[in-house]
Amino acid sequence: MEDIKGLEEDIKAYMVKSQSTMRVNGYIEFLMGATDFSDIIRRVEGLNAIKRSNEKMIDAFKVQQLKLQEDRALIENEKFAIELNKKAIESERELAKAYEAEIQYVYAKLSEQKDILDVADAQVQSEITISNDLASQIGDLVLVPKPDPEKPDPGKPVDLGDPDPGNPDPGPEKVLPTYIILFRVRH
Repeated sequence: MEDIKGLEEDIKAYMVKSQSTMRVNGYIEFLMGATDFSDIIRRVEGLNAIKRSNEKMIDAFKVQQLKLQEDRALIENEKFAIELNKKAIESERELAKAYEAEIQYVYAKLSEQKDILDVADAQVQSEITISNDLASQIGDLVLVPKPDPEKPDPGKPVDLGDPDPGNPDPGPEKVLPTYIILFRVRH
């Protein structure tokens, strides 16, 4: 960039000098002021050398301008690529936020289900404990015969007489004693 500005300044300065000292007729006056033919040739050669130098300076300026334009195009392409990358990163960031929100939602639902299952598990454990306690208490069962004031001996069968008069075999019916089930509760 600095090379281009320097060349541009040199070209402008040369043009200002040329315009102030040379006019359209200035070249003719310069050539006609020669004293002999060899002086004309030297002056023409000098003008050609100046022209070649000017052309080289202008060509270098054009090359630098083209390079600058290529660099600007490259920079524009890089800016465009950077903008695309920024948009892609922003899109990925939004997608990541959406995934994170979904994960948090699923985690909350799973936590709720875990809490429900923990409560159900505690209820089942409580019921198992109660069932085990009842089973243990049933194991401690004591059979006590029920007292009957009419029956003097509860371990013996009682003769009830003939309960069915139409029965040809009027044998005595035997009634087994009734028992009361008692539980012992452990403390």
